[in-house]
Amino acid sequence: MGDQKIRITDDIVDKLKDPLLLTDEEILALRVIKDTDDLIDFFHQTRRMYSLKIHKAVPNKKREIAPAEAINQQQKQQQQQQQPSEKEEKQETQQPEAQQSANQDEKPQFLEPPAEQTLQKRSMTAGGDMAPIVIDLSENVYLEIKFYLPDEEDEERGPSRRPIFMLPDPDLSDEIGEETSATWLELFGDVFYVGILATFTHEHHIVDQEQLGIYASWFVVMWWTWCASALYSSRYDNADVVHHIYKVIELCGLVGMAGASSSFWENPRGFIIGYMVMKAVLLIEYSVVLIPAIISGSKARTALFGYVSAHALALLLWGISLLYPDDRGSRFGLWYVSIFMEVVVHMFFMKTNEQVSLGASHLGERFALFTIIVLGENCMGFIRTVMETGTETRVVIANMFGLVIIFLYFFMYFDDFSKEVLSQVRMSQLWMYLHFPLHLCQVAFGIALSDTISIYAEGGAAALLEGVEGTAAEHSTSTLIEALAQTASAVASEESPLSHIDPSYVYKSFWVAGGLILILNALIKLVNTEVEGAKMASIVCTARVLNAVIFFALTSTSYETLDGLAMLGIMAACLGVQACIDLLD
Repeated sequence: MGDQKIRITDDIVDKLKDPLLLTDEEILALRVIKDTDDLIDFFHQTRRMYSLKIHKAVPNKKREIAPAEAINQQQKQQQQQQQPSEKEEKQETQQPEAQQSANQDEKPQFLEPPAEQTLQKRSMTAGGDMAPIVIDLSENVYLEIKFYLPDEEDEERGPSRRPIFMLPDPDLSDEIGEETSATWLELFGDVFYVGILATFTHEHHIVDQEQLGIYASWFVVMWWTWCASALYSSRYDNADVVHHIYKVIELCGLVGMAGASSSFWENPRGFIIGYMVMKAVLLIEYSVVLIPAIISGSKARTALFGYVSAHALALLLWGISLLYPDDRGSRFGLWYVSIFMEVVVHMFFMKTNEQVSLGASHLGERFALFTIIVLGENCMGFIRTVMETGTETRVVIANMFGLVIIFLYFFMYFDDFSKEVLSQVRMSQLWMYLHFPLHLCQVAFGIALSDTISIYAEGGAAALLEGVEGTAAEHSTSTLIEALAQTASAVASEESPLSHIDPSYVYKSFWVAGGLILILNALIKLVNTEVEGAKMASIVCTARVLNAVIFFALTSTSYETLDGLAMLGIMAACLGVQACIDLLD
C-alpha cells in the first residue's frame, strides 16, 4: 500500500490520548511514527480495532464529517467548564472506531474504546452514537475516530435457551415494515421441496399435452402446499420448540406426498393422506394463534377464524376425495375447490385486515428462495444433460448457450426483486400469486431446454450412424462394418432416452415457456415499480413483451429450418439484449 509521510505532533498525541486510552509506552511508540505503514503497524500491534478506507477526494469526505466535528468542538468548550474531577472517570473501557483515509492508499482505522463516562460527556449523533473526531495527519491523510455505545438489550439479554412454547402474536399491524428473515428451520424445509421437485420432474417427463396436464395437476398441489406453509411460518413462526415439532410432522406429510407422487394420477391414497397431515398441522397452528386473538379481543380474530375454517374445510374435502379412488374428475374437483377456497380466504382477509398483513412477514424472501429452488431444478436437469451429451465441440457450445440462458432468466427476476411490495396490501397479493405461473413456466422451460440440447446432440449421433450404414451398403463385402452398423442401430433404437419424445412439441414448449417467463417477469416488474419510475420500467417491460412475441413467432419453425444450436443462440442473444435494456432502469 502507499507509504504516505505523516508527522505525529504533540497536539495530535493530546487529541488521541484520552479517546484511545493510550499508555505511556504507546505514546512513545506513536511519536516515532513517520508514515502510514508505521501507523497501521501501530494499530495492529496495540490490538486496536480498525478499518482501512481510501477516499478519492479527501476534502469532500471531510466535509461530510464536518458537522459532527463542529459538535465536538462545542463539546470540548463545555468540558473545559466542568470540574477537573470528571477527568478521573476515563478509566473504564468502551469500543470506538478510528479511521484513516487518503486519496491514494491511505487507510482509516477502527480503534479501542475510551471510558464510558468519557463517551457520555461527548455529544451524540442522530443515530445515537458518539460524534466522530477527525484529526489531520497530513494533506492527504486523516484519522476519524468513531464511538459506538453498546446496545443495552444485547448486554442484558446474553445467551438464552430456546423456549419450549411461545404464543404467537396475532396482531401484526405494529410489525409492518420491520426487517425479518427466513429461519434455518424454514430453509431446512425448503430443501425437501428441492428433492421432491427434482425427482418428480425426472420421472414425469413433459413430452406431450397429456404429460403436461399431469405435471401441472401435481405442481398446483405442491406449489400451494409450499405457499400455505410459507404464509404461516413467515408471519407467526417464533422459533420455539413446539414449532420445530410442527415442522417435523409437516415434513413427514410432505415425504408421504413425495413417496406417492409417482402414482398420484392412478393411485392417490398416499398422496391424499400426506396432504391431509400437512393441512392438519396448519389447522392446529392457526388455531393456536386464534386463541390469544379471541382472549385479547384483537381485530385479527376474524381473519384467523377464517383461516381456521378454510383449513378445516379443506381437510374435510381432501378426506372426502379418498372415497373416489377411481373417479379422477371428482377427486381433482374436490382438491382444486379446496385450494381455490383457501386462496380466496387469504386474499379477502389480507386485503381488509392489516392485523394479518404480509408487510409484517419475510414472505418476499421465501418466494425468492423458492424461485432459486425452481431455477435449481433447471440447473440440475441441465447438468444431467451436459453429462450425458458428451464433449463434442458443437454440443459444448450448445451447453454454454443453455447456461447463459438460465443465468439471464435468473438476472431478470432478481434484478427487479423487491420485498417492499409486500407492504402494499393490494399489490402484495398480485405479486405473490403471479409467482405460480412463473414457477410453472420455469419448470416447463427447464425441461424443454434440456430436451432441446439432448435432441440436438443425438441428432448429430444419428447423422453419423446413417453415414456408417450408407458406407456399409456400398461396400457389402465389409460384413464387419455392416454388422456394427446394425448393432449400433438396434442399440440406438432400444436405449435412446429421447425415442419417445416429439421434437416439434419440445421446440414449441421451449419457445412458449421462454416467452411466458418474459411476460410474467414484466408483470412482476410493473407491480414492483413505483409511479415515479414507471416511464423507464414501461420501456423495459415493453422490450420483454416484444422478445416474448419473437419467441412465440418462432414456434412456427421446424428442426429442418432451425436446429437446436440456432434456437439456443437466438434465445441467448435476445435475452442478452434484454439484460442490457434492464440495466437502464
